[in-house]
Formats: sequence, C-alpha cells, structure tokens
Amino acid sequence: MENICIKILQILPKLEPNNLDSLMKRLEDIGVVAAENDLKYVQESDITTIIRPIEARKVIDAW
Repeated sequence: MENICIKILQILPKLEPNNLDSLMKRLEDIGVVAAENDLKYVQESDITTIIRPIEARKVIDAW
C-alpha cells in the first residue's frame, strides 16, 4: 500500500494528510491489496466521499 500512497501524492501533491489517510483506509476497506491488480477496479464513486470528483478522476486516470 505504500506504493499506492506515493503514487497518490505524485498525482495530488497538495492533498491534505488527513485526506490521504482517509483515502488509504477507504481503499483498504473496499479490498485494494495489490496496486497493479486491484486499482483498476476502483471507481470514482468509491473515493469521492473522501476527495473531490476532479481529484478522484485524476487518480483513477493515472491507474
């Protein structure tokens, strides 16, 4: 999960630390275990409760 955290910070460098922590917890809660295999199944609606829609789209596009 550390690789995912680093990648998110590269995409959203101004993301608040508490939002990053919440996002990482959310990804774990929905079942993300391995970045390469699981992230392609994450949908915008899975993470827009934590980050704004444009931020979510940027993150998803990068995956």
